[in-house]
Amino acid sequence: MGDDDDPRGFFQSVLGIFTRIRPQKSAKPQSLKTRRQEAWLRADAFSQQDDLDGADPESVERTLRACERYVQDDYDQEIDSQESKRRQVPYRQESSHEPSSQDPDADFAMLMRRHLMTLDDALRMHWVCVCQKCSGLTVGLSLPRHTRGLEAEASFEVFFGVRSVPATTLQEGKITVKDLRNSTSRCASEPILSHPPEFAHICRSITESLGQRNCLHLALENGIFQRLRPQLKSFGSDRVSRTIPLLALFNRQKELLRGESVLPLKGKRILALTLASALLQFLETPWLQFSFDHSKIQFFEPMKDGELPDITKPFLSLEHVPTVSARTTHTSEGSDSLKHIVHPNASVLALGILLCELHYCIPVELMSKRSNAEKGVNDDMYTCLDKLEDLEDDAGVDYYLATKACLTGDYYPTGECAGFEDVSVQRLFYQNVVKRLEAVVSKSWGIRLDNLGSFDSRQNTSCWGSIGREVVRLHTSEVSRASPSPLSERSMENLLSSIYQFVDLDVDHVEPVRIAILDSGLDNENPFLFEDQQLPKPRVKEVRSFINGTEPHEVRDEIGHGTHALGLLLKVAPCAEIYVARIARGETLDSNTYDDIANAINYSVEQWDADIISMSFGIREQHEGMSRAISNALSKRTLLFAAASNDGANLSRAFPAKCRGVFCIHSTDGNGNPSSFNPTASETDVNFSLLGERVSSRWPAGMNGHDQSVNVMSGTSVATPIEAALAASVLSFVRQQDQNVAVESDRLGPWLKIDSSMDAVFKEMAAKRGAGYDCITPDILFTKGSTREFVYARIEHIKKNIYRH
Repeated sequence: MGDDDDPRGFFQSVLGIFTRIRPQKSAKPQSLKTRRQEAWLRADAFSQQDDLDGADPESVERTLRACERYVQDDYDQEIDSQESKRRQVPYRQESSHEPSSQDPDADFAMLMRRHLMTLDDALRMHWVCVCQKCSGLTVGLSLPRHTRGLEAEASFEVFFGVRSVPATTLQEGKITVKDLRNSTSRCASEPILSHPPEFAHICRSITESLGQRNCLHLALENGIFQRLRPQLKSFGSDRVSRTIPLLALFNRQKELLRGESVLPLKGKRILALTLASALLQFLETPWLQFSFDHSKIQFFEPMKDGELPDITKPFLSLEHVPTVSARTTHTSEGSDSLKHIVHPNASVLALGILLCELHYCIPVELMSKRSNAEKGVNDDMYTCLDKLEDLEDDAGVDYYLATKACLTGDYYPTGECAGFEDVSVQRLFYQNVVKRLEAVVSKSWGIRLDNLGSFDSRQNTSCWGSIGREVVRLHTSEVSRASPSPLSERSMENLLSSIYQFVDLDVDHVEPVRIAILDSGLDNENPFLFEDQQLPKPRVKEVRSFINGTEPHEVRDEIGHGTHALGLLLKVAPCAEIYVARIARGETLDSNTYDDIANAINYSVEQWDADIISMSFGIREQHEGMSRAISNALSKRTLLFAAASNDGANLSRAFPAKCRGVFCIHSTDGNGNPSSFNPTASETDVNFSLLGERVSSRWPAGMNGHDQSVNVMSGTSVATPIEAALAASVLSFVRQQDQNVAVESDRLGPWLKIDSSMDAVFKEMAAKRGAGYDCITPDILFTKGSTREFVYARIEHIKKNIYRH
């Protein structure tokens, strides 16, 4: 510019540029500082351009400085953005996916997230349990299909849990969330009714639908639930035990030879994409608890026999339980641990760990070099970060980058302070995680996110692979479940051989151990009971009903569970006396039975003088009468055993298993691996587990379509009588050996009836297994080839160590 050029004209042209500044459209919203800066510049430029002649030199200088800062800040942001993008892509290989600021799928995912938050608020307000049977919610994870014109509603497949014996019953359901504020017309998917839909009392709607073989349909409209016409079922089983947990696939992987995979690569990648895209709706919301991990993912068997579950439709087991009428609970689960977490979003970190696990089909705890006892809250993250280098080589750059983004928080915008609830953060997560996983699937198999959920049978079968199909059929096939597992049979044989070589079956001069079993009664016509009653000394000493409204002699087992448990007691405790208390007439325990159970506990202690009480049931609320009965039993040195729960990681330990002094029993398969239906292992208590999967025992012939007098069952309620019987056999062994001890105070029998003493003996027999469970292995104590004197001396040593510490 020459000296004779008009500087005023140049300044006026600059002002003209800034008066025309408009906010730029971007997937990444501008910061408050930038928006404020632009607004000031436009206003100042307009005012000075209108009256340039009247502008004083200081105003002109101030405007020019602001312009210079604006241009410099904009340039710096562009440089930072470029540097950030360069850091996200490793120098060795370019990613096949570049994030896009405009993506209708991302918009739709954000919309579904808002619908879920609306549903969460409504459930917390309106799901008040009056039946005291509701026990949790399982939600489908397949991303709802995007239908143009229907953005104002979303439907979610769910299963409502209903507490029953021996396992939770599931009621299939569908919840349609409608947003009338965004709806201009009646949605095509809404059924036409001849009368307005009734207001839905959720608890009553669930219990009324049980056994009707339909899909309960609820609509949420303007914050109110309405009950619509039920729909056809989409899934077959109504039992938790018939679900296929992701953990079952991981457990099968541990048994395979090196180089084999329980799922083919296609199945693993499509499942990863499904989980990441569907979980975006749940991340960092009340739906996902701090404890979210692979144990919460499961599949349900389809309605058609022999059909495989859709691999693109996994379900998420939630701790989203209803409010119990007249009782408010407050939980701070994970609050102490959360403050120590390095990652800003615990649920996103959990997804990153899940992606890492899914590639190898191995739980993160098996990747770690540290024991569970040493495990800290950030250890799983560091374990997966250590695996990232291998993952990049094994899985490719896009899968690596998606997993890394979850583990390290690389989805946050550079230089801005925002939480995951910020839409800009969710969009960046979608681009850096979901779209990268979609790129993996699209590049290898030509499948886009829009194609998920529309697989035909052939495509779905190829995703499961031969080994995966075997795992599915093991969990869903009636034929396979009617026969005991060879592994379970061998485990039971090993257990019995450990006991029988050390315990004399017929000793007259030793006080017998007395076991009381609280269950559904017994089958009087079963051959094994008839044979027992013909013996000179029958093992089953007394049978009594405690159910209100029944006579004491009305003890017939109407569901088979009590007969099955009794058969296990007689088998594993060969020289114990058995007392049967009938406390359940059906598969459901309601609040009316709680006093009956308390009466049965008190009667077992006071009248039967029971040494051991076996309780293969659990409830979700604490009952004062039962609590008092349990305290009384413990004060009389009665050992109590209770089932942990068959609800999986869905819920925590049930009552009374969670009571102090009661042995909480979990289940294992025939190899000693923890069962998928166990509750999450407690971090503050021992987690005893024993055989509980596919165990054969006595059964009322003809019940539930099973014609034989023997049947196979699974559950923590199956492991409980086995553990109680094992305790009885240990106590029988000690009492028999006490006869050789001259000084009465040195005998171990009385000491072993203290719960802490039996606890110490069980710990001596326990072997640590995955996920924090303690698998009872009797031959650790009752070692083959040892003398009875040697085993007795080992128990004496356990007693001395307790008092020493």
